[in-house]
Amino acid sequence: MLRIAGVPLPGNKTIHIALTYIKGIGQSRSRKILEELRIDPGTKADKLSEEDQGRLRARVEME
Repeated sequence: MLRIAGVPLPGNKTIHIALTYIKGIGQSRSRKILEELRIDPGTKADKLSEEDQGRLRARVEME
């Protein structure tokens, strides 16, 4: 299970929806972050590569 900012993200959800489980991130901010990192928003959270997880973790924790 992917954990970002101390929040476990559901692996069966697409990453753009899973990110909204983090307080302060809505759908528009989620899409903006994913676009910035060039991560496909339709990817399931549990299918992200280790590299993408690390980049996403670093970007979200920068907020």
